[in-house]
Amino acid sequence: YGRGHNRILPLLDSDFHLVLNTDVEMASTSLIKAIDYLETAPETVLISPAATDFLGNKQHLCKSYPSLFIFWLRGFAPPFIRRKFAQHMAAYERRDLETRPSAKTDNNVASPVEIASGCCMLCRTAALQQVHGFDSDFFLYFEDFDLSLRLGKLGDVVYLPSMRVRHGGGNAATKGGNHQRYFLRSALRFFNKNGWKLF
Repeated sequence: YGRGHNRILPLLDSDFHLVLNTDVEMASTSLIKAIDYLETAPETVLISPAATDFLGNKQHLCKSYPSLFIFWLRGFAPPFIRRKFAQHMAAYERRDLETRPSAKTDNNVASPVEIASGCCMLCRTAALQQVHGFDSDFFLYFEDFDLSLRLGKLGDVVYLPSMRVRHGGGNAATKGGNHQRYFLRSALRFFNKNGWKLF
């Protein structure tokens, strides 16, 4: 996935580059609103959209920097433990974005975030080229986390609620053993590269 984008990056002379999963459907005006925002906010290098699944349930594509505890909570902790630490989960999933004035989907007010999901990213091409795109040593997981952090050193990474998508994927913990192994391997690489956080 990341390697495919990396192959085309050196050939691009566009202002913007869209990273989009095949299981993502964009609202008809989303791309227009996102580009309008980028054209008025030159310091922004990456936009992450508001998302639901195809049943209308809210998805939280933006994240705070992850910890080992959070990954254990999300993937392995029993429900009563997850309920006890619901505030920790909400902080990691940036659920506060939904309660801000910018949560309304009819405006172009952005909120800064640390990490964006690779299922849908609208980036400045020049910034992507400057960081040489995705780190191809990641496979399936965490390449988007790593890219968000590297782009965040060049400019603003933001959540834009007027950019709306529907997304069908996610949640590695509910997938098969191979996916869980890929997840754990990429998580190890991410923390080794960017720093470990226990809680």
